Amino acid sequence: MAPFPIFPNAYVPALLTLLVMPTVGSTAAPTWGEDPGVRTARAALLNASSAWLLLLRAPENECPQCAAVAATWRALALDISGWRGAIHLATCDCSQGTHGQLCAEFGVTQPYPALRFIQAFSNASFPGSTYSGSSWSMVSVRHWLIQQLQSHKLDAWPPACPPLEPISFAEALYFFKNNPVFYLALIVEEKTSHIGQEVILDLLSYENIAVRRVLGGTTALDRHFGVTSLPSCVILFANGSHVPLSTPVHNRTYYSYALQTLPGVVRGSYKLPAHNLTFQRPFDRSKVYMADLEGALHWLLRIEVAALPSLSGTAAEALKSFVTVLFKFFPGRPCVRRLLARVHHWLDTSSADYPLQSHLRRIVDNVDQIPGVFLPNNTSWVGCQGSAPMFRGYLCALWTLFHVLTVQEAIIKQYAAAGNKIGTVEAVGAIRSYIHHFMGCTHCV
Repeated sequence: MAPFPIFPNAYVPALLTLLVMPTVGSTAAPTWGEDPGVRTARAALLNASSAWLLLLRAPENECPQCAAVAATWRALALDISGWRGAIHLATCDCSQGTHGQLCAEFGVTQPYPALRFIQAFSNASFPGSTYSGSSWSMVSVRHWLIQQLQSHKLDAWPPACPPLEPISFAEALYFFKNNPVFYLALIVEEKTSHIGQEVILDLLSYENIAVRRVLGGTTALDRHFGVTSLPSCVILFANGSHVPLSTPVHNRTYYSYALQTLPGVVRGSYKLPAHNLTFQRPFDRSKVYMADLEGALHWLLRIEVAALPSLSGTAAEALKSFVTVLFKFFPGRPCVRRLLARVHHWLDTSSADYPLQSHLRRIVDNVDQIPGVFLPNNTSWVGCQGSAPMFRGYLCALWTLFHVLTVQEAIIKQYAAAGNKIGTVEAVGAIRSYIHHFMGCTHCV
């Protein structure tokens, strides 16, 4: 059997051959500071602008299991070759002296083989995640890889990787306002499906088209786009029209090929940031960033509101009204919206006296570890970053959140009212009450 490959040669930076080629003249396993080969390999993996998937192995004649997964590894490398802006692949023979040290640095010893995922912008204190699935099929590994890509925090998301979470119906309708592309391809699918995420990554390097996934089963969405079965693909145009994508079979292969061959869609070239960059994204003042909105939620739920030991009377009603508005109109990721739903349910079913410091923090921090419920416990301001840490930040994000809630209420209610003009009474009233009872910055009111 042929040796394990890295990627096809066209896709592998020359630097990374150090991961699979023995270092010339090395006779021992030196420390990171002594061996230039290990230092170079480590520099490529850590603080990189894309994620890495490493196959840590022994020689095939000494490791029957390594030989058994060789075909899967080759197939995976070819199958996801279009994802290389978000994820790179490499192998490492842990039986070699220098390479054995690299494996030890990542905490991997026998038995081999082992798959290790290294997040983008990782540092030496984060050795990565190891695949623990019972099946080494290409599909199982590919789905695990998508889950690991989604585990990136917002402030360390691979720059070349598009969003993989589902977008809302409203986001789909207003997508072209801030995205100058020819087409928006919506993959309408069930929650557990990976087709949308795979097609998004397959089209990663293509220009003039954006791919997003939406969850089917929503009456308004299905009716608007004429969706009758899942999965389905709908192509939206900038003029507001849409057509279903007609393919013989509704799967990833047919969707990706059909979208890549649309008129005007071309494979583009992109430049990834240098490995040693300081991750601070430039921002567009005309846009709203989810990192700012989630940072505002983190601050107000974990700090501003939870600072009170308990709550009752008009203050309790003000909090309940504001959380109801968040639950109904916050346009965030599903994991955050599920957390808001839990907070809303707790406030709606609790007694008049709310024990904030214990119960609210328990829900917001997801102490019970309910799957799919998460709110970042830090802040990474983007549109609300200031020239110094004491400037902008939370107050900027809070006012941005207030504006977003009023706009979302207007959009949703106006669509439900078939275009009739609707006010934003609910959001404005809840915001006013929240400011009165909880706003920590008294001179801002």
